Amino acid sequence: MIRPRHTRLLLLALSGLVLANGGRLRADPKPGAYPFPLPPLAVYEQLGKADLGKVEPFAPGDAKLLAEVWAARTKKPPAALAPADDTAVRLHLLASGVSEGKRDEYLKKFTALVGAARDATAGARSDREKADQLLRFLHKATLTKGYVADETTLDAVFDKKAYNCVSSSCLYYLVGTRLGLKLQPVLIPGSGWSAGHAAVDLIDGTTRIEIEPTNPDGYDWPAKLKRSGVIVLGFQPDRKKAYDSDGFGLAGSIASNLAAAALAPKPPRAREAVRWLAISLTLAPNDPSPKNNLLATFGKWGNDHADAGRYEEALKVFACARTALDDRELERNHNAIWARYLDTVFGAGKFEDGLKLVPRAAAAFPKEKSFSSPAEWVTRAARRKNDKDGPAAGLTFADAALEYLSGDAAKSVRDWKVTARRMWSQQLLAKKDAAGSLRVLADGLAESPDDKQFFDALGYHTQEALTQLAAKDRATAVAYFKELREKFPKVSAIQDAGLSHANRALDDLCKANKFEDAMKTATALAPLAGKEGALKGRALDHWARSLATAGKWPEALAKYTEALAACPDDVRLRNNGAVMVDQWARKSMDKKDWKEAVRIYELGLKPFPDSRVLKNNREYCLAQLKEK
Repeated sequence: MIRPRHTRLLLLALSGLVLANGGRLRADPKPGAYPFPLPPLAVYEQLGKADLGKVEPFAPGDAKLLAEVWAARTKKPPAALAPADDTAVRLHLLASGVSEGKRDEYLKKFTALVGAARDATAGARSDREKADQLLRFLHKATLTKGYVADETTLDAVFDKKAYNCVSSSCLYYLVGTRLGLKLQPVLIPGSGWSAGHAAVDLIDGTTRIEIEPTNPDGYDWPAKLKRSGVIVLGFQPDRKKAYDSDGFGLAGSIASNLAAAALAPKPPRAREAVRWLAISLTLAPNDPSPKNNLLATFGKWGNDHADAGRYEEALKVFACARTALDDRELERNHNAIWARYLDTVFGAGKFEDGLKLVPRAAAAFPKEKSFSSPAEWVTRAARRKNDKDGPAAGLTFADAALEYLSGDAAKSVRDWKVTARRMWSQQLLAKKDAAGSLRVLADGLAESPDDKQFFDALGYHTQEALTQLAAKDRATAVAYFKELREKFPKVSAIQDAGLSHANRALDDLCKANKFEDAMKTATALAPLAGKEGALKGRALDHWARSLATAGKWPEALAKYTEALAACPDDVRLRNNGAVMVDQWARKSMDKKDWKEAVRIYELGLKPFPDSRVLKNNREYCLAQLKEK
């Protein structure tokens, strides 16, 4: 948002009220060095080079005058410029928009006003009296129509007798300086809810006296605010936030306010605003307000074009700003406009146009990864289509785009399709639509029969579908599993998921010591195991360990013997069984009952004849028995 300065201050002596009026504005920082790579007038000229419409050139005399001011203001150290001579007044009039041919007329009026002011203050005994008398005189002689927020120009003071804080401060500063007063212009940044403000201070020796030129009683304003019975209503500028400027800063504020006025209508006159801000920055290179306003102007200008769908125009604006201003925030805006443009074109299915835009975006931002491939913009558009119209629409959109893509870009879009199908499948599973979920994956496999991502997806599908179906009917779950194995015999993830489901079912029953139920479940879910007897062996292993924990060693050994009969090649069963026998025998070894220990080891070696642990420990016990 571009920020004007026009705040009114009124002192109503009869009622004892102080009123303050203000507009809306964002805070500005303190003054700093001129921040842009191009001088202000070159920034304005850049508009023409960027094909941003007709750029009205400055009159030769104005261009020369502004160039001289710029050179003086940016010289290190800055060259001294007379603050209130005829040239300074002409610069205020130039900043007010008065054409070169009419400035002499206003200069005559100004000179006459200075003469009248000199006469009116001739009796002043000090600069303080003169400053007070001058302010009262100007309000009687020229500032007679009162405060009008938009009357910011110096010519309006003479033509309309109206003023705001900027124009009244300009007039007071110029006339007062001509009369020999040492005056210090001050600018107060706006806040998020109030306008900025311009004022003038009198420097009298080591004393600084605040003056509010909008008010005939504005001399030594803080002192008047402290008078008994005075109440402040409305906005009061915070002088603690003020920073010192000069007469050219006041003139620059005139141009800044005219820039704000150029942006107010719809459509805004952005080129005109840039012209005014170029004048403002030429006069006051270190003033942060026109700097921020110039950045805001380009940002609004470009984004307004983009909001209206004029992306090519928006890109011209931001490309121009990038060259002329080199500002990070505007560069981010430039990047974002490219992204919006690409999203719009690809989203509309204009793939040929989009393919032409991507290299241009990459050239503008070579480090931006998203601009390196059209796949990024196809998949973004496909995701939006998916979210709006459903997964099928998103996949159809991607298929249409693939007609125009090849190489890595096509591969990336196909990968997105795989991911989209997996997510769709999972969404259908969440809705307990196992059949629909399977159709989605089957269609994907038909397109990409060797894609391992679909194999993993089928494993997940199997896991979730079996859980849902088994909750209602175990036989239905088993039948569904068999159907999956027949349809996709090469997908091992289905078998793995089936075994995992069966194992969890058994483990839950065994943890609850429901071993008989576990044995029945093992029989019912046997097709899910892949290996005959595997589930029964697992259930018996749980049962045997439970018996061993209870000290029922013979019964535990019997269960392991039964388990090995059901699943003779299960190494895990053999190891667990041998460990159980060793734990049993060590009970006797701890008591040095070597004979009993030998007996137990020999019992264990019958079902586990190849166990080295059992053999070695039996030999140890036999040796101990002989020594005894």
